[in-house]
Amino acid sequence: MRTSPPSNKLRDLSTQLRPADNKFPLAQGSFSDVYRGILTQDNVDAQVAVKVFRVSKDEQKNAVVFEHYHREVQAYELLHLNPHVAEVLGVATIGDKPALVMKWYKNGDITHYLHLHPHVSVRQLTLDIVQGLKSLHSNYPPVVHGDVKPSNILVNDNGRAILCDFCSAYILGGTKFTTANLSGSCRSMAPELFPTIIDDDSPPAVPTTMSDIWSLGCTMAQVHHLSPKHIISCLAFSPNVVHHTQDTLSQSPSQLTSHPLRPERF
Repeated sequence: MRTSPPSNKLRDLSTQLRPADNKFPLAQGSFSDVYRGILTQDNVDAQVAVKVFRVSKDEQKNAVVFEHYHREVQAYELLHLNPHVAEVLGVATIGDKPALVMKWYKNGDITHYLHLHPHVSVRQLTLDIVQGLKSLHSNYPPVVHGDVKPSNILVNDNGRAILCDFCSAYILGGTKFTTANLSGSCRSMAPELFPTIIDDDSPPAVPTTMSDIWSLGCTMAQVHHLSPKHIISCLAFSPNVVHHTQDTLSQSPSQLTSHPLRPERF
């Protein structure tokens, strides 16, 4: 019988953190902004990435923001020993805003890295992504990333691809969150997840390991083409895949009751 790995409670680093010289965010997401910061530990300064979640005076919106924050904290605490996942050093409070303090990855995300280093092995980076997602799904309890896309894949100092941004993650069998809507990229989102976006009255769709695999395929296509084009354009060289994808996406949401890549659909 498998047992859960020890959870690592993230430390509060608020008193050890100060802003760098940047006034504007380096990156922006649906619920947060990423800044460069300076973390002081044992009288040594280190550059870090600080992911600050946006809060406002709107309590209803804040409930969604805090849910995504807690999702990400839970996922990182569970995956802290996973070499395929970005390293989170702790949490902080910036004013009245919750934040994650992360290791600084100078290579940036995978698209940025490949533009700067066009001759590196895309095959190896792709394999890293596959291994990373496999490690999440085979974890106990399994973790669904929920938003696999190039901007959520960093490249570490050893030139290996790692996963980040778990604010849309689902821990299977874990805490049930209810307020947050899907926030993944439409470009990489599995078709069965679209009803939540286009119809607020439909039952909420929940990302699964299968929807992660769909997003993985879209991400691999984008990475191999170095261009964030729609999946149809990326896979124009494969008429069979284009036909199947177009046929799937032309269906109404009510018809997408099972994952389009399940064997029984072929």
